[in-house]
Formats: sequence, C-alpha cells, structure tokens
Amino acid sequence: MAQVCQPMFRVIGLNSFWKWFYDGSTVVLVGAPKADSKYSTSVKSPGAVFKCRVHTNPDRRCTELDMARGKNRGTPCGKTCREDRTDEWMGVSLARQPKADGRVLACAHRWKNIYYETDHILPHGFCYIIPSNLQTKGRTLIPCYEEYKKKYGEEHGSCQAGISGFFTEELVVMGAPGSFYWAGTVKVLNLTDNTYFKLNDEVIMNRRYTYLAFLIF
Repeated sequence: MAQVCQPMFRVIGLNSFWKWFYDGSTVVLVGAPKADSKYSTSVKSPGAVFKCRVHTNPDRRCTELDMARGKNRGTPCGKTCREDRTDEWMGVSLARQPKADGRVLACAHRWKNIYYETDHILPHGFCYIIPSNLQTKGRTLIPCYEEYKKKYGEEHGSCQAGISGFFTEELVVMGAPGSFYWAGTVKVLNLTDNTYFKLNDEVIMNRRYTYLAFLIF
C-alpha cells in the first residue's frame, strides 16, 4: 500500500537503492538530478541515473544508465508534444518493482512540453521504466500529457509527474503535485491491462496549493 502525502518541507538530494543481480553481484542505483548526461551532451543538466557496483569495484566508479532520452530540444513526443529536457531532474525519484526480476521507475518531474511555448510551457514531468537488466529499451511515461491541452496550471498542464513514485508488482504510482493549480493528484498505471487510473478530479480540484502527492511511500 502506498501512502500519499502533502509536503511539510522540501529536501533536494540524491535518491538511491540497492539492486541484486542473478550473478550474485550487487549494485546501488543513484539518482543525480542535476548531473550532465553523456548520452545527451547537447542538453543542459538533464540529470542521470548511475549504476555503482558494490564489493567488486576497486576504482569506485559508477556507470550512467542509457535511458534512450531525446538528444535535442523539440524532439516530438506526441501530436501536440515537443520535449525540453533542460534541467529536467532525471533521478529525482527512483522506485523498484518488489520482485526478483523487478523493473525500476526513474522520473524527471521538471520535464517540459514546449509545443505551445509561445503561450505556455507545460511542466508535465516524465518517467521511464528501466528493464530489470538495466539495459536500454525501457518504457517512456508522460502520464499528464493530453492532446490539445495547452494552458499552464489548469487540469494537468503543470502537474510535474514523477516528483515522487512507488512501484508494486502491477502498478506504477506517480505523484503529480502541480495538477489543478497545485492541488495535486496521483497518476497510476496498471501494467497488467495498460490502463491509467486517477483520483476523482471533482474531489481535489478545489484544494489549490495543497501539493497532494508531493511524497509517496
């Protein structure tokens, strides 16, 4: 069961957890939200997730994971979607599916849709499901993107999905504290039937500036 909270204070920092591999080795995954990425050298400080081996790492070096993100500003991401990953804060939240071959959820809540940038820049947020072997060919999630919705603040225009996250065997849970003028909501993807669930909009839309789902655990 996930607990969804409103913020009492804000702490910015790294996110990390352990992951065990079948060959007996152990790694720790570390989120570095302000890092540059060797896979996106043209993007300023998009953040990254690093894999660090434990016990068999005498040089204490870590390797950045390739999450197949776009390399250029304005890369298409939907009919009315063009991405801007500058300062997107990848790795601000990490969550692991609780099973032996569990996948990993990594998010960047400051990812922006700039399709309507002459009117509004929309910080939808972006998440990526990393396969259990930590290789490429994962799954991209932009849970707050809706075609032709372009106003900042209204509905999910500024939702910042992924500032917090939680993973069960079947569900991907992403906090979206900026929805409905920062009333906040939760975006939930059911991996079994590939459908999204959400909280009742009518219940939360009149609770502006409460930042629901800033933290999920």
